[in-house]
Amino acid sequence: MMLLQGIHINFFAILIAAAVYFILGGLWYSPKVFGHCYCKHEGMDLNKESHGLWTYIGEFIVDLVIAYVLALFIELAGVENGLGGAIIALWIWIGFVATDQFSALLWSKKSYKSFLVNAGFMLVGLLAMGVVIGTLKNYQM
Repeated sequence: MMLLQGIHINFFAILIAAAVYFILGGLWYSPKVFGHCYCKHEGMDLNKESHGLWTYIGEFIVDLVIAYVLALFIELAGVENGLGGAIIALWIWIGFVATDQFSALLWSKKSYKSFLVNAGFMLVGLLAMGVVIGTLKNYQM
């Protein structure tokens, strides 16, 4: 018996959600938003940080995986719209992301500001993905 038998996943929605998340991450960690704050509290120099093409390709693949898994949760929950997708994303963030990152904060010597930047991005990013996937769930090309 297949656990995911009969599951309908809209791969177009996953692609769009991953692209939204990728672009949002680029904006979130840019110098004009939270880039300077994040680098300061991570002990990094924003002006010296440089990443090659493979870093961005790898990140987009990670974003596709996140979108796919979120789409599975949205499908399994029977969600049919963007609001429902955002609610599922919020619960995933509370249950897995916020708790994991807060636990890491408790055990590390990192700044709570670094936690807020990272956890905040994950919250906003997952909510955006949830809205996109929930909205486009039944979209036919």
